[in-house]
Amino acid sequence: RKHAKKWAQDLNGRPVISVPGNHDFISITTWLRHYGVTVLEITDENPMVEFMGVRFAGFRQVEYLAGEWVGEVRDFDGIIDRVFNCNPRVLVGHSPPAGILEYGDNEQDRRGIGALNTALFRTRDHNVTDHFFGHAHESGGQSVPLGGINFHNGAGHIKVHTIG
Repeated sequence: RKHAKKWAQDLNGRPVISVPGNHDFISITTWLRHYGVTVLEITDENPMVEFMGVRFAGFRQVEYLAGEWVGEVRDFDGIIDRVFNCNPRVLVGHSPPAGILEYGDNEQDRRGIGALNTALFRTRDHNVTDHFFGHAHESGGQSVPLGGINFHNGAGHIKVHTIG
């Protein structure tokens, strides 16, 4: 609750497109709305939202870790199909694609999704220009352009980005 109040102040009236993560056992959306923030939420039931003429789509699921976290899965094929069928310009999700801003101290700390990397760069025609995610806290707050897509890891950070 205290984080939501500070974030609402930091957002200064800007809207939020929210995707829950594996640590989100309570809804941050509920608290942000409580403090007056306009929130459009990506959920399993609603994988796509439009805002100011831009289509955002995504998912909350993360690679299977230990069976202890919300949204852990082993197979992303159906999830990725559902999201790409929405034809988003902006991809939003909790986890990064494998190899992109997923840095950890060692290999087992890397939490990127291999099937998502494959879809973005090898097997899918798409219109994605930006991908927003978190999950990999070590590279939170960093952005990188790669292959015509701007990747943004917002783990633990609030940054304002303009989608052009």
